[in-house]
Amino acid sequence: MKLIVKENREKELTVTVEYPEQNNQVLRIINKMKSEGKFLIGNESGRSYKVLIPEIYYIEIIDKRTFVYTKDAVFRTDKRLYQLEKELKEYSFVKVSRNCLLNAGELTHLEALANSRLEANLTNGEKVIISRTYIPEIKKVVFREDLI
Repeated sequence: MKLIVKENREKELTVTVEYPEQNNQVLRIINKMKSEGKFLIGNESGRSYKVLIPEIYYIEIIDKRTFVYTKDAVFRTDKRLYQLEKELKEYSFVKVSRNCLLNAGELTHLEALANSRLEANLTNGEKVIISRTYIPEIKKVVFREDLI
């Protein structure tokens, strides 16, 4: 990867991403730029934290509670999955089951499972099951041509 940095006091801040082929590295870079400074409020052990959007791997509903998973921690949020789906769609989060949103930028590869399901392997080593109903959506996000 080549990085070009130029100062131009007459222009506003502009970031251009040129790439020969779309891949997860490109997707992560774009998501980080688009979500710069954006966060969710998560709770852990009675404390509230700012969870930066690019640091989220996936979000899951367990026993009617919403949990946000990062590389090293799990936070609880009061937001509903449908609210988070709407808020995070522009950052390449995709619904992969009735109770889970996945950050497509953290996906390393997909594996086929029984019953026409897929397993998403993430950069932190975790695995998330993709229900067959949501396979077309994850394929659309992962294999799309227009990232922005």
